[in-house]
Amino acid sequence: MYRLLYISCLSVVFYGIFILIVRYGLFLVQQNNILQHDLPFVSIVVAVRNKSNTVLKCLNALVHQDYPRHLYEIIVVDDASSDCTHERLPKFCQKNKINLLHNPVREKYKSSKKTALELAVATSRADILLFADADCFPPSSWIRGMIRHFDKTVGFVAGFSPQTTDHKLARRIMEIDAASAAIVSAATIGFGRGVTCTGRNLAYRKKALQDIGGFAALPDSLSGDDDFVLQAVSRHPSWRVAYALDQNAAVPAAGPNNLRRFLQQKKRHLSAGKYFPPSVQLSFAVYHALNLLLWAVTFIGVWTMPLLCFPFAFKLLFDYSLLRFFLAQFNMTFHVRDFIFWQVLFIFYNAVIGPIAMLTKIKW
Repeated sequence: MYRLLYISCLSVVFYGIFILIVRYGLFLVQQNNILQHDLPFVSIVVAVRNKSNTVLKCLNALVHQDYPRHLYEIIVVDDASSDCTHERLPKFCQKNKINLLHNPVREKYKSSKKTALELAVATSRADILLFADADCFPPSSWIRGMIRHFDKTVGFVAGFSPQTTDHKLARRIMEIDAASAAIVSAATIGFGRGVTCTGRNLAYRKKALQDIGGFAALPDSLSGDDDFVLQAVSRHPSWRVAYALDQNAAVPAAGPNNLRRFLQQKKRHLSAGKYFPPSVQLSFAVYHALNLLLWAVTFIGVWTMPLLCFPFAFKLLFDYSLLRFFLAQFNMTFHVRDFIFWQVLFIFYNAVIGPIAMLTKIKW
């Protein structure tokens, strides 16, 4: 048992090193924020499919930005919706001078959304493109909050997008989960090598997309196009990437309304990892192996040797402090109870759903 305790202590030391590296990446993001105040013309792109319950609320939020209306255009692409989305959009778009497009070619890629985005980018008039999903509700400060992180050398800006739901506990857990993914996004961007981001809140230059070869040059995956654009722009010598660690740029979004849909969404997102660079896959594998080992040793310790649980307590402290720090940047917080529930969910979907997503064929 003492050998197991030694292994557990060593694991939590390496785990702590991971956390310190991530924390330093967040520090670099804070130091590298540009915060310029020019007001360029920008294009906002929203690809929508079967979002009749949320799309008009999303577009209404975009119409009412605290940004001069003549300095931005809104492009909506209906990706062959089969609900009443296609009935609700035309009148609203015409009234609010929104450019409504229809995706004519859905079989070009595994994900028809990529074709929809390709069409919108080709139609757009601006160099800086902002992207949100149809179930997102950007604050009025969103455009300003995102573009202030651009300068002539920045080709990509990622943002935070916490998911919400009517159930209080589920909402808090989803907020923590979104923060955990955003921390990885922000920290790796801080080191200048972005790995992952959310398509619910991002912006990049059309020129940067062209320089990496456009969507056709990205892996043909059902999910993860936002990650692949970020990774490609990060590697390009002409461009830098940035993260909007800014409350004004955070975009809440409607989250899954039950556990099954949440896990389906996670399975989709995690499936993109099979196309990540080997070094990134190895880093994720080592982190999750350490996390799983600490959980396993703690489970054994509960029944045999309580001393084995102490390293796990340090792991919880590391996670808790990092999440609290990140969410504090957006004036958000959480209860310890929510954190514990999320810990259980996090280890489950990464230990079980993750491998399934990596090894099986994914459907939308």
